[in-house]
Amino acid sequence: MSKLEDLQSLAAVGGILPDALVTVVSVRWFGSEALELTYKASDGRLANRLLYHRDEAELGVRSLESSDSHPTLQGESSDRLSNTEPSRAGKIFAA
Repeated sequence: MSKLEDLQSLAAVGGILPDALVTVVSVRWFGSEALELTYKASDGRLANRLLYHRDEAELGVRSLESSDSHPTLQGESSDRLSNTEPSRAGKIFAA
């Protein structure tokens, strides 16, 4: 069981959709008892859900670093850039 306070951007969360993890996009609190979770499903769909402390028993939260579902998200853009030719990299940043 996770707490609502564990929900942070880019965390992987189970219990929002059946049999799937979602990725937290944003969290907006309403007082101390409820929050609006904006998440991205594995198919790329964005959605929102209101969660209350009574929903905590259904949630399983993992930080991005420990999530097996997205092992390359952390540092993915820097890996792509490091594999880019130097002349092309200069063009990317010369805007």
